[in-house]
Amino acid sequence: MGGHYLRRRVKAADWAFRLAAFAGALLVTGFFFFRMDLSSRGDFATVIALSGGLLGLGLILSLYALLRVWSRGSYGGGRALAALFLGLVVAVPFVIGAFMAMAYPSGNSARTANMVAFDTADTQIGGSVLLGREFPATARDVYGASRQVADDLGWEVEIVQSTALPLPAEGDLGVEGTVAVPRPTLRSSFDVNDAYDRFAVTDAGDYTLTAVARAPLFGFPSDVEIRIQEDEGSTFVDLRSHSRDLPRDLGQNRRFVESFLTRLDAAMEQAQSGTVDE
Repeated sequence: MGGHYLRRRVKAADWAFRLAAFAGALLVTGFFFFRMDLSSRGDFATVIALSGGLLGLGLILSLYALLRVWSRGSYGGGRALAALFLGLVVAVPFVIGAFMAMAYPSGNSARTANMVAFDTADTQIGGSVLLGREFPATARDVYGASRQVADDLGWEVEIVQSTALPLPAEGDLGVEGTVAVPRPTLRSSFDVNDAYDRFAVTDAGDYTLTAVARAPLFGFPSDVEIRIQEDEGSTFVDLRSHSRDLPRDLGQNRRFVESFLTRLDAAMEQAQSGTVDE
């Protein structure tokens, strides 16, 4: 006489799937609210921690469900696999964040070797030493390329300084032409609707640009300072980037510096070769 036994469905698989889905939805919603300035950085950190905890529990339950299916032949293997797959997908940003945290264990800034730090704690642990650039060009040419690179990166240039051109007096529009023979800029010839860079027409030997760069994903701001110095036929470029609010930047400021230098190399190579983009 044959018999049979009742195969039960493992409920842990369903709970694992729900937890993984809820953790993913919570993470996406928290990110949306943060990017729309509807929540603070502290609130977003809380959401990340809560989402990570729920995700971890969901992954544990999915593995437990798979073990029950394997050892006891319970129903729910497909649901458990789906929960495990969904959990691993949601875990991707956490894994990337953990990898970056190990690569850059501390620091919230980056700078080239010849650039002075913002303060004594202004260090970036992780990665090789960043080197500035030297170009066989005038400071004015390098300045023009640097402004273009900053614009291409979406950086907001707030201040430009040069020892060759003093700041205009109150109510004055500055000067035009060469520094040696300045000519007043007539108000009638100045269109306030046009972008005007009084440094672009100045043959100076040094420039200092202060800009604001924002992380592409979260939008965290960093203060960037670019120093351009001409000396004996060559122009040297150094820069530093420092996070305004974050105690740890996970290498973001280093990526700012590297991306600027890489694009500047390409811009100067193009300018010196005389090629023009179509």
